[in-house]
Amino acid sequence: MAEIDNDHSNEKVPREQEKGAGEIIDIEKAKAAAAPNNVTGLAVVEQGHVIPTTGEPKITTPWEYWSYCLWNWGGTGVGIGNYGGSLQQNLVVQAFPSGFMNWGGRNTSTTSSILDVNGILFAVQLAVLLIIGPYADYGSWRPWLLIIWTVIGVAASLAFFGLTRSDDWALATGFYVLGYLAVNVTGAFYQAAFPMLVRDLPKVMASEKEVVEGIKDPKEHATLDMLERSKLANITMMFSALGSMLCILICLGICYAMGTDTVAKNTRVYSVIIGFFGCIWIISSIPWFVLEQHRPGQKLPDNTSWLTVGPMQVWEAAKNVRRLKQTFLWLAGYFLIADVYNTSGTMVNILQNEAISFDSITFCSLFALVYGLEFLCVFANNWIQQRFQIRPKWMFFAASCGVVFTNLWGIIGIWTDVIGYHHVWEFWFYQACIGVLTSGYWSYGQKMMAEVSPAPKMYIFFALYNTLGKTAAFVGPFITSAIIDDAKGNTNEGFWFTFITGLVALVLIAMVDTDKAKQDNAKYLEKEREELYASYGANGANDVTVRAGSISGNRVVA
Repeated sequence: MAEIDNDHSNEKVPREQEKGAGEIIDIEKAKAAAAPNNVTGLAVVEQGHVIPTTGEPKITTPWEYWSYCLWNWGGTGVGIGNYGGSLQQNLVVQAFPSGFMNWGGRNTSTTSSILDVNGILFAVQLAVLLIIGPYADYGSWRPWLLIIWTVIGVAASLAFFGLTRSDDWALATGFYVLGYLAVNVTGAFYQAAFPMLVRDLPKVMASEKEVVEGIKDPKEHATLDMLERSKLANITMMFSALGSMLCILICLGICYAMGTDTVAKNTRVYSVIIGFFGCIWIISSIPWFVLEQHRPGQKLPDNTSWLTVGPMQVWEAAKNVRRLKQTFLWLAGYFLIADVYNTSGTMVNILQNEAISFDSITFCSLFALVYGLEFLCVFANNWIQQRFQIRPKWMFFAASCGVVFTNLWGIIGIWTDVIGYHHVWEFWFYQACIGVLTSGYWSYGQKMMAEVSPAPKMYIFFALYNTLGKTAAFVGPFITSAIIDDAKGNTNEGFWFTFITGLVALVLIAMVDTDKAKQDNAKYLEKEREELYASYGANGANDVTVRAGSISGNRVVA
């Protein structure tokens, strides 16, 4: 339970002395007395004040805010993900023109081997995030995770400069796995930082202070918090989409300058473009690395050390599934829709590369289209949500419906050649659908994760969020790979699995109650405080400041 007083000192004081220092607001009593629609707002406030932290909050500055957005200009994975995956597939096809290869001790199609490589990639990521993620919520060292993995991703991107021969297919596969692993790991820790940036915005801190003083309706504060988080998530996606589109237009210039009229020239163009995106990643990430304030994380719980706190964090999250039903219901729904999005995207890219014969000019033009439309539609989504205060759940649900639709189109292609990703025009249509219908998938997915995660534990839950998303991305490819092999290489057969999975995902996402999730999170944190932080003052006179100065002169103590 958190108590709020007006004592401006940072010294620990006995509870009896503290109670004489001024007016105290007991959040538990306030919740009990509050109108039902205010309980969620009070739970939002409480989550930031229950668990002891390692230091003072840092007010988000405008430069810090915009440098965070700029990082997403280059850290999207377009280079190593889209172009790197296509170059890797191109070299495999050149090395094995028959369409079959000895892979894992068996004769299999090159399509199945590419799906298997993606499965291996995401399995490795699962292990990395589960090992590192639980530690990131403690102390203030977590920005180094983003820096280190960004360096790895950039290095892998630059390594593609020299991969231009069919004999390089194995090296290309290795650097693709390493680089795309770095993209996904950096994405997890980049996304986890945005709720803290929003929490420490001056307007949000002032709003929280007004709630504490009884001036503002807690529900209004919860709405402000929700909309500001959505705004930042959408702005970062606009930077990503606009930056990607402009870079791809430059890549078109590279294609025309270098020429693409032979297989060798076309392959060389791909390698140069991947390296170019690596350079953009360097430029866009440096401002954030310089300007980011190392915000405090949780203190280590009683009777733990840096060796044990990671596994303990995983265990605590696992055993509290029952307490956090809405959180894990969301994760289940996201797991399934991520499986659909990633697996179907891989299948469509394989069909697309076959249809356009790996032509780099067409490839660049297709992705310029999708990112240009995505920029416009994310802007429109943000305006619509801010104007009508639509919950992130329904914005994400709408995007997920778009994902399912693209899979229905692929199923139709099983029985007819008229449509179903058999013609070049269909890939222009597909990329337009991705840009328009699914533009809110990424921004509102991370926003939903922030909505249902306990505030002090964003890093472990975002690691879990990305882990589940990528676990789905290696489960799906392995299953569809087997389906395609049984269908004698007919890639369209794999859309049956992704379409049905998508329908189940929509049902689960619709069932999530974000208000209930926030209330459950507050109760979960209260329980953790009681069980793991007793020596910090939960049951005696050794009270400590949890978040001093965070609300302009008021402070919260345990």
